[in-house]
Order: sequence, then structure tokens, then C-alpha cells
Amino acid sequence: MDYEAAKSNKNTFSKFTDNLANGDGLITKIINKELMKKFTTASAIVGTIDMAAGFIGALDSGTLEVIGRAQVAQTYASFAYDEGISPVVVNDMMKTGDLQDIRYLELATSLFDGAESSPLYSEIQAGGITSSILPILSGNSVSASGGIRTKCTVDGKEKVVTLDPGELVCPEKKVVQDYTAFTKNPAWQVLAAVANFWNNSIGAVIDVAQDIASQITEPIVNFVTQLPGIKQVLDFSQDIMGTLVQWAISYIFNIPNVGIDAPGNNNYEGLVGAQMVSTADSLENGKTESGSGIGGKLLSDNELAMIATKTEQEDKEEFEQQSMLAKIFDPNLRNSVANQMLAIMPIGKKSAINFLAKTPALLLSPLMPNNRASAATNRLAVMKSMGIPWYGYTDPEVLNADPNKYTAETCKTYDETRKKSLERDRSTGYVVPVYKTSDPCALEEVVAGILAERAGDTDSKYYIKDPSGSSNSSKSSSSTGEAVGEPELEEAQQTGWGGHSNGEISESDLQTLSFSPESKMNKQAASAMEEMNKAYKADNGSNLTINEAYRDCATQIRYSKELGSRAAPAPHVYQTTVGVLLRTLMLEVLILLYKWLEANAHKYGYVNPPWAKPGGSKPEPWH
Repeated sequence: MDYEAAKSNKNTFSKFTDNLANGDGLITKIINKELMKKFTTASAIVGTIDMAAGFIGALDSGTLEVIGRAQVAQTYASFAYDEGISPVVVNDMMKTGDLQDIRYLELATSLFDGAESSPLYSEIQAGGITSSILPILSGNSVSASGGIRTKCTVDGKEKVVTLDPGELVCPEKKVVQDYTAFTKNPAWQVLAAVANFWNNSIGAVIDVAQDIASQITEPIVNFVTQLPGIKQVLDFSQDIMGTLVQWAISYIFNIPNVGIDAPGNNNYEGLVGAQMVSTADSLENGKTESGSGIGGKLLSDNELAMIATKTEQEDKEEFEQQSMLAKIFDPNLRNSVANQMLAIMPIGKKSAINFLAKTPALLLSPLMPNNRASAATNRLAVMKSMGIPWYGYTDPEVLNADPNKYTAETCKTYDETRKKSLERDRSTGYVVPVYKTSDPCALEEVVAGILAERAGDTDSKYYIKDPSGSSNSSKSSSSTGEAVGEPELEEAQQTGWGGHSNGEISESDLQTLSFSPESKMNKQAASAMEEMNKAYKADNGSNLTINEAYRDCATQIRYSKELGSRAAPAPHVYQTTVGVLLRTLMLEVLILLYKWLEANAHKYGYVNPPWAKPGGSKPEPWH
């Protein structure tokens, strides 16, 4: 039996080798087929592994948290700074005397009825003895563990919960939230380490190969997608995909409820959150990212506590230097009776009930000793309440440095080093990537800008121009009149409509964009946009995506009627010819696009105005 088996194997092997040598035998065909099957299977497996590794790497690096932060921050910013009933805009109108209708003030004020039920409100609006009793008077209580018991949304329902000691805001209202707590599991850490190895080795090679392939296939794809019928199908599919993405975002991420129909405590926390984001962004962003940030490093809790204590001491000194009359009647003096009374002045039924209970404590507050250590601790709790990383400088060597030490070479090194320090470090306690290194040149530039502005030195390259675009200097963008170059903002605004009324450019003066046939702009803006798109495509391999180009006044009015408060506000603000809205579905691509535009768009006459930059008075990076 063994002999017969060996003989059979020998004969089979002989037939196999003969067929393989002939090249056209059945075995050869089977082998080739199997090889191809194995190759395609291996490709599919490698592709699946690469996709899974990329997904794991994205989750582990905090992508979901970054997207969530952007969603919550934008929600708060829209509530606080957008036109209409925005409390910040209404306040600015009052200061400048532009408030034409008192109903705006009434509506904006009513948004905060019941704000005193927020623990955050108690810490910010009240000082001294009142900060310890306001939570109780507001319907909240302090548990045995030291955490405040208050109402939060749990599984879609409002319930009384106990916050962790030191916390002042419900978890679902924080700007930075943890959507991937499972990544702290040791098993996940092993998986993430394997994925990280893949992404930095085989995955990196695959990415390069895909980039090369896209350069070859993109022209073909662009041609096919512009064919009649196919383009309409793709546009329809994109609309569906956009709807699905929006649904996914609303399902995955906790979008806080703020606005007309929201409780007063939510609106108060939303307003504080918007102001915190604005301040934190200006501290975090470097000079190459937003043009106005100080590029600080991440501050530890000890450093934040040191700053909070120092600030509290300065406030105390300022308060104690005031007369008793000022301590009682000055509404602009922090912790004065008038200041605190105005902060809790009854707006509606909810706040009116609590007002009488708080008044005696407020009247006694100037006469009571204030525990500064406790006050500094409370200030630190407020700073950390929204989960936002705080940046700054505490190094005396930087704060006392000679500005002349920062040369172009050293500044470039500082900038590159800081960019490389961006990582998600769980030891910091933050779930989003943070900068571990500062850029002293950015701080120096901001300080120089403030000094130049105060001195009125408009010729200084650091001079901070008026966000409205007014400037004493002017220059032509080019001798031919084409908007390619760096025109002054005021010049662009004055000539942006080509001699026509705002929102009423004639069809003959509009030009279709070659890379976006459905988009039209005035000829100067279109010429500049064509040049900018060439530069963008050279750097990124694809055209800019235009969501909407020139919008006439009739369209704006229609938007306002159909979309109401969701429409782009105030036609006179958004009718500029160069008001192009650029859109994409993926936030990561949006961030890269914004950074590219920030670095290059001004060369073609397109600017993100200072007030619209992250950290500006009305953050609108899309503007």
C-alpha cells in the first residue's frame, strides 16, 4: 500500500511538472487562476487591514473628540455671536448706540431666565460668602463627596445627578467630551500599538502608492464625472451623503441644546463656553495658524492654579482700593453689590423667585471676609469646567527675553518644533491632541502688534489693522485691475461689486468658473479664483470644491424665508462678490483646506477677516 501510494504521487508530480513545462496544460491554467485568486484575496486582505488600521489610529489619536469639540464649539459660537438675538451682538449694539429695537434686548435677556440654576453661574457671578450658598439657593445641593447635585441630561432625559467634585458643568455640555472611553482599555492599547506600527510602515507605503495612482486616474475620473447624467447622479448622491453625515454627527455627538427654546442655564453655559473657546483658541493658535495667536504650550493644573491665584490677588487689591460707595454701587466693579445684583436681576418667573432669597447674602458680601484661596480654587474650577486645554507661558526666560534674540531661523525652528509636539497624551488628562511645546516668536509678535497699535505705528509690519478693514494706507492689487495679489481689505470691499449695487451684479459681468461650471462670480473675483485653484490643485491634486459662489439679493431673501434662522444672516454682510463658501464632508479635509487657504488665499485677494478667524470677535472660519 505504501508503494502504491508513492507510485501514485510520483505519477501525479510527473504530470504536474510536464503540464507546467508545456505552459498550456490544464494544471498551468489552474495554477494561474489560483495565483490570481490568492493575489486578489491578499490585496483585499491588505486593503481591509489598512482601512482597519487607519480607523483604529484615527480613534486612538482623538479624531472623534476633535470633531465633537468643533461641533459643540460651533454650536456655542453660533448662539453667542451670530446675528439676530445673539446676546454678544445685542450687547455690542447697546454699547455703540445701534440698538434700534428694544425687543432685541428683551429677547436676548429672556434667554437667561433660570440661569442661576447652573453651578457654573454661581461660581462666576457671585463672590465671597455667596459663592458657597448660591448653589443651595439655586436648587442645587452639595453631596457628601463634595460634588454638586444638579439636573443633567442622561439618556435623553433630565435627571438629578451628582457631578464629580470640582465639576461645574454637566458632561454633555462640555466643549471637549470623551467619545472613546474604551481606548483606555489595555486590550485596545495593544491593538492601537499594532495599528500604529502598520500605519507608519506598510500603511505609509500604501498611502504613497495611492497618491501616485490618484495622479493617473484623477483626470479620467474628472472627465467621467462631468458627463451628462453622471454628474446629476453624483450630485444627488452627495446630497444624500451629506444628509447621512449630518445625521451621524447628531447621533454620535452630544450637541448641547441652546437658543430660544432652551433652558436659561443651558444658554448661560453656552455663552461662557463660546467665550472660553474664543480665548483658548487665541492662546493655543500660533502666528502661522490664525495670524493672531500666542502659540503657548499646554499649562499644567499647577501652572493654571498659579495664574488663578495671581489673578485673584490682583482682583482683591483692586477691590480693596475702592471706596465703600464703589463696593456697593459700582456696577462695573467685580464683586460689588451692584455688580452682583445686576447679574441676578430677575428676568422671568424662575429667577424672580430666587432673587429675594439671594439678596440678603449679596448685601452683606462687601462686609464679609473673602477667602482668597477658596476663590482662586473656584476660579480654577471655572477655567477647567468646559474641558478645554489651556495654553500660555510661565517660563521667566521667555517672558523676560530680549525680542532681538528671535531671528527668522530661530522662529522657524520654534514653529516646526511646536507643530511636531501636537499629540494625544493621556497623561495630560485631555482627550484631544495638545501642543506640548510653545512658540515664543508668536507671543513676541502679538506683543509687538499691541504695542504698535497703542503707539499708532501704522507702518509697523506688526500693526494690528482694524477688523472692519479701515486703514490709512492703500495700494493697488495690480496694474491690470485683476484681483490677483494682496489688495487691502477696504479696497476689496469698495470695488468688490464692480460698480454695481450690493447683490445686483448683472449677468454680463459674471463669469463661470472652469472647474465648477455651476458657479459664477464677478470677473475680477473669478480670475483670482481660477489662479488660486491652480495653486491648490498643484499642492493637493484636486480642485477646490465650491458650495456656492455669487449670491444675489433675491436668493438671499429666498433663503431667509425658507430657512429662517438657519439662513446666512444679514444680506449686507454676506453679499460681497468674494463671499465664496467652500465645503467638504470630512472635517479633517476641512481643517487642511482652511490651513491651506489661511496660508495662501490672501495672495489672490481672498481673506478670512480678523474678526472671523478662530479667536476673533465673531469666529467664522468659513467666511
